[in-house]
Amino acid sequence: MLTANRFEQLSVIDKLTIIFEEGEELYTRNTDGFSIKLYQLNDFFCEIWYSSEANKVYKIELIDENQVVGLYNIDIDLNSLLNPN
Repeated sequence: MLTANRFEQLSVIDKLTIIFEEGEELYTRNTDGFSIKLYQLNDFFCEIWYSSEANKVYKIELIDENQVVGLYNIDIDLNSLLNPN
């Protein structure tokens, strides 16, 4: 299983490939001209920062559960997302 530490070591292209093939898109937020998509991969979350104006991915970064709740203003049970039964 891919870990967050291993994910961080991958190239941007490899990260995007894994996100699009294995990740689950959860939410989108918009800020400062970026469309920021939140994905879940295994037991961690990551964001893709995309600018439609430049048609470019600017960064892909890990985000922890506390940031997810705060940034996306959502009331979800993160345990059910991370440990589905």
